[in-house]
Amino acid sequence: MKRAEKLKVLERFLQGKNGVLQEMYREQRKKAMPFLEVFGFVKIPHCSPLLLNLSVMPSESIINRKKDDYIPLKGCLRRFDEIDAKKQPCYSYSAIGSIDIEDERYEAVPLNAIQIRNRDYSNRYLKGGTVADLRRYFYQSASSFDLYPLFLLSFESDLPRYDWPLRHKELY
Repeated sequence: MKRAEKLKVLERFLQGKNGVLQEMYREQRKKAMPFLEVFGFVKIPHCSPLLLNLSVMPSESIINRKKDDYIPLKGCLRRFDEIDAKKQPCYSYSAIGSIDIEDERYEAVPLNAIQIRNRDYSNRYLKGGTVADLRRYFYQSASSFDLYPLFLLSFESDLPRYDWPLRHKELY
């Protein structure tokens, strides 16, 4: 940060406008975190009953840019059951949902995998775990300093694209 920018921030702080100073502090903390972000993966057939009322957005809605198509996971599963796979072979049987980081009722919910995105944008996959484990990695990620931090969960009907990294020993 240049000297003139520092002086402007200091002047604003002395006037009682400390939002810029807080933003600078948040950005510094983000840069110090070992991970960029973390995601949890849940295989829909093995989904915990606790997650059935969680609001999710089906992948089809994301692809079709239906921004307000948030429905409970159980409604999403009903929608998947109504699809004729022969008529729509490319239909995506997945959904994305989020959990508030302050909500502790999901701590024991099992996950099938956790994806950790490193600072160099490479991904690391951990097999299994719980939302509590996801929380532990989340607090080591830059995304924990976002204005509205959330745990992102990907609900997949099948996890074949994640089988290869989960089978190898170089994971921890």
